[in-house]
Formats: sequence, structure tokens, C-alpha cells
Amino acid sequence: MFDDDATVGRRIDESVAGPRASARIILGAPVVAIAMATALGNAPLSVLLGSVLGWTAILSSALLCLIGWRWSRLLIDRVSPSAIAPETHAVLTAVAIEGGADSRSAVARASTACRRFDLDIDDGESDTEAVIRRASGLGVPVVALLRADAESVRRARASAATASAAALAPRMLLPLGLCALPAFILVGIVPSILSVVGAGFGGGAGVVW
Repeated sequence: MFDDDATVGRRIDESVAGPRASARIILGAPVVAIAMATALGNAPLSVLLGSVLGWTAILSSALLCLIGWRWSRLLIDRVSPSAIAPETHAVLTAVAIEGGADSRSAVARASTACRRFDLDIDDGESDTEAVIRRASGLGVPVVALLRADAESVRRARASAATASAAALAPRMLLPLGLCALPAFILVGIVPSILSVVGAGFGGGAGVVW
């Protein structure tokens, strides 16, 4: 089961590789904008650094990039696999029972092991106890039912995580469009236009700004 979890985790990591690259692009948008404008022969830095409005544009662009980066990270973190799966408690309980522990002490041992990894096991513990009671009522081997329940939870979690990862790419368009693009325009396109306009009036960028 843990090998399957690792495989699912790798697939999800591959799915979010593109969005993670987009998050890095958001942070680099102002630098790219200034570099492109300079390469085209404009003078964006002289406009940006030469007035209060220019510094306002720089700070606004930086703020937009930070908001966009944080926004994108929150979207990515929602689909990134957790280090320990929620069904781990049931699996560890099954292992303890197979090792000779009774059901009650097996649950306690599994809870102790999960807490060592800072895993919130409140739901996992209660779910495990419910499976044990169900196994007792049905008269079926508790270990088999615990493993079957854990596998069912794992499959549902993997399916939901994969679907969320697949839907992440279009969601990343929001921080890109609402944060990175305006930041790009603020420090790249607008100063370039103003420097050209100011030069056309014979006064340089300072006439406009």
C-alpha cells in the first residue's frame, strides 16, 4: 500500500510541476519585463527610478508578485500529497494485531506511532475502532477488514488528489492573469511607453512622470 502511495505522490508531483513553474514565473515577471523593455531600446529603469510614480509602480509590482506567488502556492499545497496518509492508523493497527496485540492495545500503539509523525489521528483512531466493531459484529477477521478499509480510503484519496491536480492548471491562470500580468505591465510596458512619449515631447521621461 505504501508503495502505491509513493506512486500516487509521484504522479501528483508530476501534475503540479507546471503550476510550480508558473509560481516561479510570477516572481520573475517584473525582472523579465524590465529586461525585455531594455532589450528593445527603451529606458524603463530611468522612468521607474526617477520619480515617485516610478517607485510606486515598482512597489506595486512587487506586491502583486508576492500576492500571486502566495496565491499559487496555496493552490498547489491543496493538491500536494501529505507525508503520511490518513489510513495509516488502520494499517498500523492491523500490523500490531498481527504481531499478537489485542485490538485495544493495537489501536493505542498505532495512535502513539502516528503522533510521533505529528499526524492528526483523531478521525483515523475513531474510524479504526469503528472497523474493529464492525468486524466483531460480522464475525470476520479484523485484520482483513482493517486492510480492506484502508485500501478503500487510499483509493478514494488518490482519486481525489489526482483529479485536483488535473484541475490545478486552469486555476493557476487566475494568479497569473490578475497578478503577474499587471506586474509585468507596470514595470515593463507602461514605463517604456512613457519614456518614448516623453522623448517625443523633447523632455524625456520626467515630462510625463
